Amino acid sequence: MVDKENANLEVLTIKDLFYGKGLPASMAEMELIEQMREKRAFENALPPTSDEACFSLRRRLMEDQEVREWSKREDDIKRLQNERLNLLQSALVEREKDNEEKHAHRTEEIRLKKTEIKERSLAKIQRKRIKVLRKMYKARKNVEIKGLKRDIIEDYANFGSAVYAPITRDGLSLDKKANKYEVQPEALSTYQGLQELTRTLPNKIFDKRVSASQVKFDFKKSLTRKEHAHTLALKKAQLTIDKTIQQ
Repeated sequence: MVDKENANLEVLTIKDLFYGKGLPASMAEMELIEQMREKRAFENALPPTSDEACFSLRRRLMEDQEVREWSKREDDIKRLQNERLNLLQSALVEREKDNEEKHAHRTEEIRLKKTEIKERSLAKIQRKRIKVLRKMYKARKNVEIKGLKRDIIEDYANFGSAVYAPITRDGLSLDKKANKYEVQPEALSTYQGLQELTRTLPNKIFDKRVSASQVKFDFKKSLTRKEHAHTLALKKAQLTIDKTIQQ
């Protein structure tokens, strides 16, 4: 309840303000209260409408005040528009920044994924390349050694051969550490031991069982056509040389 005597109290001018909407008062509310005070002071200072001159002066003052109020209102509208524009611009900048971060993060994920795919592809190609090179090496090695038999004497004469320096990837070599399994009886280490071993053996062991004619026939039989022709050519050349010498 408000007494009629105190009906013009200044506190009634802010009766529409409450907590969360104007209260506690900020600089904007303070400016609004000052404007209301100025307006009340202006209204109280207006001349009365008792005569024509006072009425004209009152109207001119009110028109000027209205122009000032509209100008002030336009300034307030421009200020609010600028604030909203700044807020909108800040929001756009923030959104653009977030979009750029998302794009950068997505680009980095795609780059990492593509890099991983590329590395896997390169590793697969490298494994395939090594496999093909090994197959080619084995095929070439088989072609080079095809038809060739092992020369045991050459292997043991060459200290760089696989007998002395075997390759680990080829597996265990049967000739490795062969000296551990060599049999060297004492009877074969001296001449007297050999004579004693000869006396203990039967005579049929020392008899000749190989026929020279049979060996010669087998040798001729084992010759190829080209080797046989070469042998005949050598015989013919030897006969020609013998006739020349006799003459």
